[in-house]
Amino acid sequence: MNPPRAPLAEAGFSLVELIVALAIAALAATAVVLALPGRAATPAQEAQRLAARLAAARDLAVIGGHPVAVTIDPSGYAFAVRRDGQWTVPADPRLHRRVWPVGLAVTGAATARRAVFDAMGLPNAPFAVRLRADGATVQVLVAGDGAVTLGGAAPP
Repeated sequence: MNPPRAPLAEAGFSLVELIVALAIAALAATAVVLALPGRAATPAQEAQRLAARLAAARDLAVIGGHPVAVTIDPSGYAFAVRRDGQWTVPADPRLHRRVWPVGLAVTGAATARRAVFDAMGLPNAPFAVRLRADGATVQVLVAGDGAVTLGGAAPP
């Protein structure tokens, strides 16, 4: 006689378990990328660093369930988390204030702006940040759906 089999519903992982595992893996990968030591910054490298940190801030807003703001100005950028009615500096030191390297300039409409990712990971408005140095310009785009990309046209 054959032993009883477990129902098919008990085999494998649920979709929620897979999504949680992927989110944890993405956060771990982001932490590794942000922890890499820097060299002389080029606009492309700084744009990649900014894009990774913007994506990490968006993910922090979704996973933590609290809005996360980024303030970008000509001297650098900083993040803040909204908890208990107050904006505070994130616990992760990689999301603390970063000063642009010498010779790098922020151009365009984002020379002084504040954007907020809500708990769904959506920004309050799409925006672009252009970084320029040594004749090279690179653009970081944040779309209305929260997607962070490098280069291309400005978001609508």
